[in-house]
Amino acid sequence: MDKDDLTSAQTSIERTVRLCTVKINGQPSKSSKCYIMDKLFRNYYPNRLTDEELHARLIYATVMAMDAQLELLTNCYQLTSLTCILFKVSRSIYQFRQCRSLYKTRKPFAWISPRSRSHYESGLRLERAVRQLFTSQLPTKLLKTFKLIDSKYGLLPELALRDLQKLVSDKSIGGIYQLMAEFVILWYWLYSRRHNTGAISMDRFFGGDKHIHNFLIEFLDKKLLQFPNSFIYGLAKTKLIYWESVDKAIGAYELLVVVNNHSQWPTNGLMYHKFAYWELMFAHAIKCEWYLCIRYAQLLRQSSTTTTTTTVHYSPAIAAYLEAVFRYTLAYDDNDSRLKQEATQLFR
Repeated sequence: MDKDDLTSAQTSIERTVRLCTVKINGQPSKSSKCYIMDKLFRNYYPNRLTDEELHARLIYATVMAMDAQLELLTNCYQLTSLTCILFKVSRSIYQFRQCRSLYKTRKPFAWISPRSRSHYESGLRLERAVRQLFTSQLPTKLLKTFKLIDSKYGLLPELALRDLQKLVSDKSIGGIYQLMAEFVILWYWLYSRRHNTGAISMDRFFGGDKHIHNFLIEFLDKKLLQFPNSFIYGLAKTKLIYWESVDKAIGAYELLVVVNNHSQWPTNGLMYHKFAYWELMFAHAIKCEWYLCIRYAQLLRQSSTTTTTTTVHYSPAIAAYLEAVFRYTLAYDDNDSRLKQEATQLFR
């Protein structure tokens, strides 16, 4: 990510935290003569809280988790930063626990509308699903050491995905939490699970359950009908095509590069191209087409541009390493000493 994007994200988080803090603290009622007593009643009697205050607490907990992730991306090499990350994570967990307690004890008549209640519930379900998916990715020995594992540990991904599918499929919910659930379920199936299982076939990847595959295909088709030029949904759909045909996936990635050009997306066009180059590089590697792998590795390494709105920079170290690997592989196959020297220079 660009440094300007990270700075803008940090500024947005700080503004959201300030706004949520004002909403959470609230204002003392006119009939109350003591602000402390009014605040005490508002915190410990959930029926006295307004829907706006409850949603502000939930958004505050969500933003604190995002703030911890942003801190991890920017400053994860300093001890003080790691301490700050742990503090923000613990703060987010505490706030989510408070939100869950308020939801359980709040009476149905206290909500301004059923939609407000379902939207609040969707945020809690999203948090639980993300926490379960994250826990399922941790080593078992680590969980046993801190006594965080129980009899339901093996069912955590299944329970989490069940909640996520309900959030994505329920048209009556809508809102930001449903959109976040869509990205979480796509990330899990297309990146996390795919690279962790090492599956080489669709049946092995989905555990013999084609219902999930059909669900993802149907969901992405609906989204692409609604947003035909969306790069994110197009990228997700193309990754699913991998299981059917690598050639079809390559054609779809090349089409994404054409559709998402710099003139249409002057700020994010290059970023979209980098995603496509990365996928095309490995797609051609599956077919052992090393010349094309080198070509896309070069494009990924050398691509940098300056637009009127922002400057895009990134470290080319990974792309240079991959290009060197592809050059060395091709040199080994063709017995080409020149390619070996070029690979050596890139490794240096």
